[in-house]
Amino acid sequence: MKLTISAFGAEIGSIAGLAPSGRLLAAIRATLHPAKCRCQEGPPLLIDYHVSYTGDTVTVLLAHSRGMNSPDIQNLAWDALLEAAKTALEQGLCGAGKCLEQMLPPIAELEFEERPGEAFLLFAADHVLPKAFILPLDRAAVNDGDQAVAAAGPVMLVRTQMEFLPSTHVLAAFAAGATPVLPVPLNTPSTYSDGLPLVSCAAFSVHRGRLTEPVDCFANPFWNTVRDQAAQTARAASAEFLVARAVETYRR
Repeated sequence: MKLTISAFGAEIGSIAGLAPSGRLLAAIRATLHPAKCRCQEGPPLLIDYHVSYTGDTVTVLLAHSRGMNSPDIQNLAWDALLEAAKTALEQGLCGAGKCLEQMLPPIAELEFEERPGEAFLLFAADHVLPKAFILPLDRAAVNDGDQAVAAAGPVMLVRTQMEFLPSTHVLAAFAAGATPVLPVPLNTPSTYSDGLPLVSCAAFSVHRGRLTEPVDCFANPFWNTVRDQAAQTARAASAEFLVARAVETYRR
C-alpha cells in the first residue's frame, strides 16, 4: 500500500521549562485517537500515531494514506496542538501556548509504497535545526534520492534497511563525535543547559500503516560513553567562552 508518514515537533508548554506534562501528552493522544476510528464518510483519517518528547519539545508521528501536504492531516495536527495548549494553560505550564503564536510547525513527510519489512527512524530534538541532523547522515553517505530522508524543524525521518542503509549504520554517524548533539533516550527532560541540543531516536517497523512499538535507539548503554564525550566537549567549549568573555570585560 502507499503510505505517508508525517512528523512534527512543537514546544507547547513544560513543567519548570524542562519537559511536557503527562496531561498535555494525554490531550494530544485523546485528539488523535478518534481519527483512527472508521467513519461513515470513508476510511479513518489516521492509521496509527505515536507521541513522545525530547526536552520540552513534543514530537508527534502520524501514519496515514492521505498523501503529503494533506489539509485534513494538517487540521488534525493543529487541533491536537490546540487541545494540548489548553491543557498547558490550565496547568500553568511554562511557555504555555507558545506554539500558537505562529503557524503550524513544519512537518517532515515521506510517501512511499510499503516494502516487506518497512522500517524507519524518527529523530527528534530539543532546540536544534535540521542541519544538525543531516550532517551525520551526509557522513554516512545516505542516498535520499528515493524518499529516504525528510527533515523539518526539530524532526527527521529516515527510511532504513534493504536498499537503504541499515539502521545501525545511520545511528553510528552520531557516535562519531563531530556533530554537536547529545543523543538521549526517548522522553528525556532538559535539565542542563549548555547549548548542546538533545536528540532522541525511535525506530519503527510498519505494516499496512500500523506502527510497532518504538525501539529506543539511544537507550543502549553504549551511548553513555558518547553522551559523556559530548558533554565534556560542550562543557570545555562553554568554559572557553566564559574565559574569553571575562578577558574582554577586563580589557574594557
